[in-house]
Amino acid sequence: MTKILTNKKSIKPGDRVNFSAYVANAGDKDAPAGQQLGVEFIIDNNTNVITWSDNYTQGVKSHQFAKVTANGGQQGNEWVATPGKHTVTAWIDNYNGRYADEINHDNNKFTIELNIPLEEIKFINNPDQPDDLGDGKGNTNGIEHVNTDVKANDGYYYDLQGNRYGTTTDGLRRGVYIHNGKKVIVK
Repeated sequence: MTKILTNKKSIKPGDRVNFSAYVANAGDKDAPAGQQLGVEFIIDNNTNVITWSDNYTQGVKSHQFAKVTANGGQQGNEWVATPGKHTVTAWIDNYNGRYADEINHDNNKFTIELNIPLEEIKFINNPDQPDDLGDGKGNTNGIEHVNTDVKANDGYYYDLQGNRYGTTTDGLRRGVYIHNGKKVIVK
């Protein structure tokens, strides 16, 4: 097993998720066609929440891969996502010795972690441009609202985290501050 995939790029609570897996034949013999390659997908090690793939019978040549997708399960072939961290374990050959010539059963499990909600990965096309990963709705860089009620010329010194200090530099640590809307360096 080399990879577990989902049918969605982003996952929200309540989404129906279908799992697939890439299975590798790491052995030196082909897994013969006609035998069922069974893979189950277990959520959070809970045997009551399982989907499975049991319809792949094409065989897998030595050092090759096969992609299998869940086609059944205890509540259908999809898992209904719930918020929080979850583990998804794909388990190959879960029916004890389906492939008689298999030597290593220790490499038949693969686990990933999903943290729901799961946002789609956004790739940066031009590394020379600012990393403005807005959501297309006017929200950029995670800033949703800026408080414009603060008066810039109130006489106080502010650090770069927005903490307010006195009206003089007495007692301030070395660093950069904002005073009356301008950057001030305290040495």
